[in-house]
Amino acid sequence: MCRSTSVVARVSVLVAVVVCSVVNKSYADAPPDVVQGIKDDIPYVRVVLASEPQHFGLTKLGDADSVTFGEGFRVHYVSEQGVIDGSTDVDDIIKPYPSLHIFPIYVNANPVGIAWVQRVRDEWKIIRVSSDSRFANDVREAQRMLVANGMIGQMRLVYDEGYRIVGLVGVDSRGNSRFASMRDITLYNLPSSQVVDMERLVSEVRQRIQSSSDKGAVGGPTGVTGSLEPEPAMANPVWAGFGAGALAVFVGALWWVRRRVG
Repeated sequence: MCRSTSVVARVSVLVAVVVCSVVNKSYADAPPDVVQGIKDDIPYVRVVLASEPQHFGLTKLGDADSVTFGEGFRVHYVSEQGVIDGSTDVDDIIKPYPSLHIFPIYVNANPVGIAWVQRVRDEWKIIRVSSDSRFANDVREAQRMLVANGMIGQMRLVYDEGYRIVGLVGVDSRGNSRFASMRDITLYNLPSSQVVDMERLVSEVRQRIQSSSDKGAVGGPTGVTGSLEPEPAMANPVWAGFGAGALAVFVGALWWVRRRVG
């Protein structure tokens, strides 16, 4: 009996070590308080996935219980002012969105969407869930391409709906910056899986600004200039097709979950 208990204890410790190492690796680039926030909000994500399992590629409701997160990225946008000023400094062109991160969502080790994480009243919360199942694979491919092009510095995620730009920006040892597109950006003739100098991207954006009759309609993650504090108005496909009654029930369920985990 003692030997059996000892074996169980050793196995438990081994499993704990393995799980801990996976978690640490997955969230290596995210601050600890952000990681804790998404862990606390896992029940919220489960409710969202279970509300429309087919939309997230789930074959059965039970799959929503197997939720994990991948590596988190701070979200950046293209600074209209930096582009207009003609700056060549990537720090002037690519700006971090205040208190906003993206985490890939996995179910049974398969990517099904992304979670938008933002600071809300001094706590990190998942504010939105979208079914961008391509994100996890696309970001890995963009990382690979930038490394192959000599970009060894920290890579920054640009997810700017105002300019329709999604991709990674990397900097090499000489300070040269390049952009790896994660989408087919037809607006700038940039196919996905292509790496270009930042000068080209900036030039394309500048032309769009100059040709736009309504400059307030471009720039920033949501096409909003000025203050960047409000939540990003990212499209949330979960709401599509919901009637008023179903939406009320769903919101009530989310409130209950928030209360239980809050």
